[in-house]
Parts: sequence; structure tokens; C-alpha cells
Amino acid sequence: MEAVGADDKGYFASLLGIDSSELNQESIRLLRGSLILMNQDTGNGRMLSCVALVEALGQIARFNPISMPLSYSEPKYHIQHSSWVKEANVAQALAQFVYACRPDDEPQRVKDTAEYALITSATMSLLEQSRHDAWVPGMESGSGWTKVFRVTSAGRDRVARALNTDVPKTSVPRYERGEWLSVTEAAELLINDVSGIDLDKAKARVSKAATEKRFRTNGISGRDRRIDRDSFSTWRLEQRENDLDRQG
Repeated sequence: MEAVGADDKGYFASLLGIDSSELNQESIRLLRGSLILMNQDTGNGRMLSCVALVEALGQIARFNPISMPLSYSEPKYHIQHSSWVKEANVAQALAQFVYACRPDDEPQRVKDTAEYALITSATMSLLEQSRHDAWVPGMESGSGWTKVFRVTSAGRDRVARALNTDVPKTSVPRYERGEWLSVTEAAELLINDVSGIDLDKAKARVSKAATEKRFRTNGISGRDRRIDRDSFSTWRLEQRENDLDRQG
């Protein structure tokens, strides 16, 4: 396990599947705190980790919901709701943080842990929940409604206290990962990003994409196939965004 500094954009960007240029020092500070709190492996730590993560995601433009009341084709008329984050974005990012701290957990346990932390944070009024209409032309009427979250004043205060007491004295947990992934390892990561698939379906999707050369591999097929982590991460992000588009 290696300590990561608060300025390590690359590490946190890889956990979120985004470009490091999208992060600033404040969002990194919150992400760093979120990961440390998650690594405490307590109910309270996971809850506050979720709140810190939502606060960080709310500062990153790609995670903010967008309304298009005047035009769907003209971005200048789109309204970006800063500080708010879609439920699907929170759940997926939170699962990555759980996995970073507990890499040996089964994918379903990772997902369940993330979902429970989100539910608890909202129940304790540390997160405000609302509905956002993400409808765009082509979707069925009324199918665009989705849950969104933002941090409440109480949540912000609780996180601030935790960051001022627990976090400054603690290193960020970082488990070194190899450069190459097996098909199973890649599939386990994909499950956290795409809804409604089990491990077998995820492995089939990864194998198909590898055959189509959607990311770099070692050129070997079958059980000895290995996948380049960086190029797979790029493809993974595409799959996540496609899944979010389907969910509305």
C-alpha cells in the first residue's frame, strides 16, 4: 500500500474514469478525504465518505445534471445544475472508492456497500434528494425523471469536522495494481459501471471488445489474454456513459 498525496490528480481521476484536468485542488482534497474515510471501514466512515464524494462530484462539470428547457441542440441554452449529482453517478463513483479500499470483495458486495452508504447519508439528512427531468427527444414521455443528490449544510459541517480531525494525519490507501488485467478482473471492474449485468455477461462483453480491438491486449486469446489497464479504462468510461444515457 502506497501513500498518495493530495495533488495526485492521476490516481483520483483513474478511480472516477475522468481526465485529470477536470480536478482542482478542492475536489482532490474532498476525494482524498472520502477515500480515507471509506478506508476506516465503519458505518459512519462510509457514510461521511459518501457525503465528501458527492461534494467533490458536484464540483466536476461532467457529473452535474443539465436541463434543456429552450433547446436540445444548442448548448448555450443548457442549464447546468452545479453541486447536484445524478444517483447513478454517485453510486458508480462510490463503488470505485469501496473497491479501492476493499479490492478482494466480490463485485455484488462492493455494489451493496456503496448503495447502503448512499441511502444512509440521505436518511440522516446529510444529503438532499430531489428529482431531475433528463428527458431528451427520442425518449418516452415521462421516462427522463431521475434522482439527484447534493450535500446539505449538516453534511458539509460533518465532513468538514472529519477532514479536520481524521484526514490530515492519515495516508490515502492505494493498492498497487498491475499494468495488465485478466478478462475476469476487467469484467469485475465493468460490473461497477454498467447496470443489469452479471460476471458472465461482463466477461463476454470484455472478450468481444478485446476481439474487436477496442482496447490494447497482449495479443493472446483465451485464458492467457491480458488487457492493458489504461486503454481498458478509456473503453470502460465509454460503456459507463452509454449506460447512463440509456438510464436517462
